[in-house]
Amino acid sequence: MQYQKKVLSSAPGRIDLAGGFTDGCTGFAEKVPDLRGAVCNLGICLRARIEISHFMYPYGYPSWYSDTHSSSPPIMVRNEKRELDIRDIGLGEYEGRYDLFIAACQRLERQELSLANTLIKVSSEIPFGSGLGGSGAMGVALMAGLLKGWFNQGFALHAYFGAEVSDARIAREARALEIEEINASSGWQDHYTAASGGINLWTATVNPQVPARQFWMPGPKEIRTIEDHLLLVKTPLCQQARSSHQIQLQCDLERANLLEDMVGHACSAFLALQSLDFQALGKVVNFTWEAIKAFTQNTATTCDIDSLIEFLLESGAYGAKACGSGGYGSCVVAIVDPCKRLQIQREIANWEGFELLPVKLDFGGVKVREDWSGSKIKKI
Repeated sequence: MQYQKKVLSSAPGRIDLAGGFTDGCTGFAEKVPDLRGAVCNLGICLRARIEISHFMYPYGYPSWYSDTHSSSPPIMVRNEKRELDIRDIGLGEYEGRYDLFIAACQRLERQELSLANTLIKVSSEIPFGSGLGGSGAMGVALMAGLLKGWFNQGFALHAYFGAEVSDARIAREARALEIEEINASSGWQDHYTAASGGINLWTATVNPQVPARQFWMPGPKEIRTIEDHLLLVKTPLCQQARSSHQIQLQCDLERANLLEDMVGHACSAFLALQSLDFQALGKVVNFTWEAIKAFTQNTATTCDIDSLIEFLLESGAYGAKACGSGGYGSCVVAIVDPCKRLQIQREIANWEGFELLPVKLDFGGVKVREDWSGSKIKKI
């Protein structure tokens, strides 16, 4: 296989501390027209990664590329476990969904941005089903790699965007893959945080759902203090619980009031972070988790999550909640006293199926690098 230009892109996951269900509350638009979404979250240094390159077969296409294919050259998606022609993979998984890549190809090729003879390698440090925004990060890394690296020149791209490709535009395009191409329900916090990183308070009205960002850039000492107060634990992945977005479509006034409460929680969490008041932050996280359980009729939690949160609170954590939509395999984030953190970690390390994940804040957002030398690209 002969390689030419390479592009490497990556985007961070996130921890949603409060408000994480309100960014997908479009089902309540008719009942509560003025309902606002607000999310307080943190970009973290667990990244989804994409490597894009040409591939060519000098002696013709390989045996697996049979006569059943169309006459156009193949597009490949590869991870450590498999290598497949993108037209054959359907809804397969790479510990994530391949239909995201199909959607990107279809969306770009409608704009005459062809991905023929393209190899896309995927990997992710974000565990599958963890509630850390892995699919959003993968979509942002994919679209950034394609639009800011692979197609960074040419008339078709400029005609498509009409201006420079900003990180915010990348986030919108990545979300459009799920909303417009796959017809999946999706909030906006994952994509915009993957594009920007950082400590954020995102706010938006239901229509249009384009979030405004309040951003806090703490100093190095403050960053270390925040990281020392956070604990992230992956619970066992058994099955996927019911989707939160399906529940949100069951609109009633009680759930709308819960969403309003969670909007307030997001604002309070952001203020508590800025003041480094971790006891107050823990209380807000606890209030948020109770609201999420009520909103989802307890489908966001599992026995493993309940047991872990109970242990964390009994061990002195200020607050704890499941990340993302919850359910089996989700991570639990806890606000802890650094003096008690090590002992808690030692206890959890002995729990079968539970995994302690590193917590480092990410302020870089999406990153893209090009290479024409054919040499190995340094990891970003």
